[in-house]
Amino acid sequence: NTIDKGGVSVAVFEGNGKVILVSIDTNGIKNKSRESIEKMGKERGYATIVCTTDTHGKNAVEGAVNDCDISKKDEKEIAKLMDKAIATKSRASAETFLVKSELKVLGEHQLSEIIATINSTWAVTKLVMPTTLLLILIGFFLLF
Repeated sequence: NTIDKGGVSVAVFEGNGKVILVSIDTNGIKNKSRESIEKMGKERGYATIVCTTDTHGKNAVEGAVNDCDISKKDEKEIAKLMDKAIATKSRASAETFLVKSELKVLGEHQLSEIIATINSTWAVTKLVMPTTLLLILIGFFLLF
């Protein structure tokens, strides 16, 4: 099981539409698991948004990609949480606003680019540093 200690949270929103938000404390989620949860919400008459925390709590290995695969037991628990959230929902006031921004995040491809850049920089530094030190020493001796 790749669900971390934060577990699963479910929130229900009704307004101009009906939405269930399912948050899972894990690193990503497999498409078939996401689609299964979305189907459970649709069966209850709700559009469903599934998101994960990407905490890597269960996989501390750098660059690991091991998206959560929801078990049948987990699916039953999520269905119970959905039913409970729907049954216990109450009216609330809320205000919404929209903020748009361009955001680029690091993914597995960018990580390899960063590592390659660091390796190249280090290789150049190893070549340039001795030459620079030698020129400084020669300049120092020429001055005195």
